Amino acid sequence: MDDDALTKKVGQTGRDREDGPAENKTRVNPRCDDRAEAMPGPWGRAGSNRQGRDRTKIRRGLFAWSHLPLVQPSIPLDRPAFRDSFARRSNSGFSRENSMKLRTIMGAAALGLALGAQASAQEDIVIAVAGPITGQLATIGDQFKTGAQAAADAINAAGGVGGRQIKISLQDDQCDPKQAVSIANRIVAEGIKFVDGHACSGSSIPASAVYAEAGALMMSPASSNPQLTDDAANNGWPTIMRLYTRDDAQGAFIGPWIAKKYAGKNVVILHDKSAYGQGVADAVKSTMNGAGLTEVMYEGINAGDKDYSALVTKMKNLKADVVYFGGYHPEAGLILRQSAEQDLKFQLIMPDSIASPEFWQVAGPAGEGTMFVFPSDPQSKPEAKEAVEKIKAAGFVPEGFTLFAYAVVQAVAQGIERAGSDDPAAVAAALKNGEPINTVVGPIAFDEKGDIKNATYDINQWHDGSYAPIQP
Repeated sequence: MDDDALTKKVGQTGRDREDGPAENKTRVNPRCDDRAEAMPGPWGRAGSNRQGRDRTKIRRGLFAWSHLPLVQPSIPLDRPAFRDSFARRSNSGFSRENSMKLRTIMGAAALGLALGAQASAQEDIVIAVAGPITGQLATIGDQFKTGAQAAADAINAAGGVGGRQIKISLQDDQCDPKQAVSIANRIVAEGIKFVDGHACSGSSIPASAVYAEAGALMMSPASSNPQLTDDAANNGWPTIMRLYTRDDAQGAFIGPWIAKKYAGKNVVILHDKSAYGQGVADAVKSTMNGAGLTEVMYEGINAGDKDYSALVTKMKNLKADVVYFGGYHPEAGLILRQSAEQDLKFQLIMPDSIASPEFWQVAGPAGEGTMFVFPSDPQSKPEAKEAVEKIKAAGFVPEGFTLFAYAVVQAVAQGIERAGSDDPAAVAAALKNGEPINTVVGPIAFDEKGDIKNATYDINQWHDGSYAPIQP
């Protein structure tokens, strides 16, 4: 497959990136047909000509009746004749007393239905799952919705949260900042108090301001840019949290390792200019430099480009041995393939964004040996065994962020139980009290900023279409 065809395939699988320009396609809903179209009989257009004439007569009759002048009764209402007339009608038909009883019964029934509907709505705890459901990064969206729904199903099957069921509401931001803000406003307008999302840092950061103002609790299972919770702490937004690791922590893990492992080698650091990609690349650069190794090139690329041959030529001239790239699988795969075409071989190291089968679909054999950092494999944890088995039985492999999205739903549920309330501020405070919660990714404790404590990492390596942790 050539690069143009490959790039076309990549574009068809996915969505726009978090910081790049997004094509906002307006969905036009078909206009609803007039209800009369589908209604048979004298009220619908499916009726005969006679029915049409009858309908016209009815309409004219109603119009005429509605325009009749008010006429004073010929018998004053307080005269005996009127009272006798009313009594005769009451005895021969429906009495006023019976009429009042009927109205009482109907009123009570209507009130009961309204209260029942309100009680039913109160029983559901709605959690919005916000992420790239469509677009170039739709694989992450699949992981989000699968993990969150699996958690909701498990909690509901066990009796729910204080007897209340969890309902998942999917919201697509395509990892586009503007779209993320738009759906954040929609979520709070719908009265949803809890958000499992967003994915891309460039989406989470602007959307968090909307949730904070509305008092909703947002907990990201994937966004790693420190700015998300740093801004929340500085602005006094207690309901912005993340059940995932931070770029600076990831950089502190892999940067010194690169400096030691590849001492004296030519290291190139690239990023895709996104909040996520540049954020993690800067963190790695800082810690690698601090450990004594300086890169021979630091450069940002344009996400979505098809041709990276000029970049490859530049790296070839620098005799690059190692490339750290802060970005996503579409660009990584193209860079690897175009490097192979120029006979340039190097060790590619990336952050957590390529924990997806789509990386290999794009890179092919050129991706052999690629390394990436990811939080210690949640699938291997004993707490995840039952959840992993059920998800796999449904035909889905819970890779990447699947179990983190699952864990966010667990965190919300346990926070509500711990707080004895579904008030987001009370739930956030209960989750930050220092006591760990039990999740499929292991026990999780949050600090005052809303970040998880004591994160651990693995270095994973791709081989023949799959990846596994290696010994660093």
